[in-house]
Amino acid sequence: MKYKITYLKDGKIKHSIIKANSKEDISLSYDIISIKEYSKFKLPTIKTNNHDILFKELGVILNSSLSFSDGINLLLKNTQNSYHKEILSDINQALNSGKQVDIALEKHKKTIGILPILFFKIGFLSGDIKQAIQNLNLILEISNKSKKMVLTAITYPIIVTIFLFLALLIIFNIVVPQFEILYIQFNSNLPFATKLLLSTKDTFVNYGFIFLLLLLVFTLIINFKIKTSFDFKLKMDKILFNKIPLVSKIISLWNIHRFFLILSSLLDSKYSFVQSLQNAQLISTNSFVLSKLQMIEKDIQSGSMIHKAFEKSELFDELCYKLIYSGEISNTIPQITKELENIYKSKLEERIKSFSSLIEPVFLLFIAVIIMWLVLALMLPIWEMGNIIR
Repeated sequence: MKYKITYLKDGKIKHSIIKANSKEDISLSYDIISIKEYSKFKLPTIKTNNHDILFKELGVILNSSLSFSDGINLLLKNTQNSYHKEILSDINQALNSGKQVDIALEKHKKTIGILPILFFKIGFLSGDIKQAIQNLNLILEISNKSKKMVLTAITYPIIVTIFLFLALLIIFNIVVPQFEILYIQFNSNLPFATKLLLSTKDTFVNYGFIFLLLLLVFTLIINFKIKTSFDFKLKMDKILFNKIPLVSKIISLWNIHRFFLILSSLLDSKYSFVQSLQNAQLISTNSFVLSKLQMIEKDIQSGSMIHKAFEKSELFDELCYKLIYSGEISNTIPQITKELENIYKSKLEERIKSFSSLIEPVFLLFIAVIIMWLVLALMLPIWEMGNIIR
């Protein structure tokens, strides 16, 4: 198998194509930025900006002992991505004019997210931009891995549902009408399963478009309400976090793991616990989780012990409260948050595996029941007609 290697050599970003059995077999004496499978023949894909690779490239360059400004200039000369050039130019202009890099990147917040902006700010405030970029890349890598696992888990049921809907669309519009004509010609009494099928077909054909239109309107209204009403968004996020069977547990673990991942990294950057907690809130996209974190911060600033503030929030589990308590009395909170990040990461991976192993047989059983119903509903009248003819 061939791989395209992007690496840093003599202060320049270079590319090579090499043969290897797997990525693990590849070793170079240079700093590797990325490894991708290479093929001359590729199916057309939608091009997207991979912004994480930009920060990974910057991290590799900084590890090679180049200064931050030299690293930015090197990337500016070598990158082919026009949007990445824009980001790098904004950073370069901020450096040359003495402005804060994180403020210069604020206009890219919707595209690159809050994390890079936050860690650029941390890096320049602490005076260790190299470590900040390393922490950023570690968090991006772990977050992307978790997100990929979640997406992989829900992809199967989504694809099955879409294909099932398309199959029913074909059956109700092409297959069932042919049998319906046959039933009318023989003027036979139809079994309940067949009557239910014909009734479902009529509803699907006559009102299917209206149902889809109403579903679209409902989705747009919900989306509008979420964007315009904080109280409504809070209620919806609480439902997502707590109330949906199977799915809510994955969502809650993903949010909590991400929180401890950021908190641990910020504490490693020598921020105080309250400062780390404040900055960790910036990455929360769930307003219910955010409200609980704000409650914790408020209680701590009011003089409450950290473990008491966490317990009062009722956001975490009993193990978390006990570990936070032990970390607080032994003055090892940074180590405990790292341990909690690992614990919730393992729990998330376990839950996703359980979800995947459960959802596949459930969907297969559901499809089998649908197929059995269709076959019986279509064939029972024909078998009865055959008996009458005999």
